[in-house]
Amino acid sequence: MMQKGCALCSHQENEHTADLIVEQKFHRTIIGQKGEPIWEIREKFPEVIINFPDPAHKSDIVQLRGPKNEVEKCTEYMQKMVADLVENSFSISVPICKQFHKNIIGKGGANIKKIRKESNTKIDLPAKNSNSETIVITGKRANCEAARHRILAIQKELANSTEVEVSIPSKLHSSLIGAKDHFVRSILEDCGGVHIHFPTKGSGSDTVTIRGPAQGGEKAKKQLLHL
Repeated sequence: MMQKGCALCSHQENEHTADLIVEQKFHRTIIGQKGEPIWEIREKFPEVIINFPDPAHKSDIVQLRGPKNEVEKCTEYMQKMVADLVENSFSISVPICKQFHKNIIGKGGANIKKIRKESNTKIDLPAKNSNSETIVITGKRANCEAARHRILAIQKELANSTEVEVSIPSKLHSSLIGAKDHFVRSILEDCGGVHIHFPTKGSGSDTVTIRGPAQGGEKAKKQLLHL
């Protein structure tokens, strides 16, 4: 009985409790949707009991209990995890004209996927039926700034561009394009940055569309009509 009592005393003396301050907004991330992250921590430190406060209590204190040495190791491990979460939770709100959101998303989401991947950020756009124009970027500060710069550059380019439609009889389209696109290429070279789209041959449409910088678009329109 004496030996058992001593072993119990030794265990109690080695028992250690530590309070780790973790912002409550990170608790769910550490626990994980299905508990995977917290189980990984518990597998690394099986002798440590980790208690998160009830969400209703609005507390930031996570309690760790177990052998002193293991509690200290687990505390250090979780502090590094929290530091990474804080570093990656920087957020920027970017107001972008609603009409340009579809261009930022791109066909099949190609543009936004590329920006997310290359900047290593999370980018959330408001729902189509929402009146909000705010795009929220989350990640490391430098990465968020890079993604913000790219999104604003798209808006600037679109804001400075225009789309002009010119009605020209479809029977003249071939002659306007010219042999080997000679006439069209000369207009494009002269009007810098514009794109001229003729309707598909045989469609019967008279509408020629010019896209690009506003000044260049108007200049291209005049040249087409002159021709």
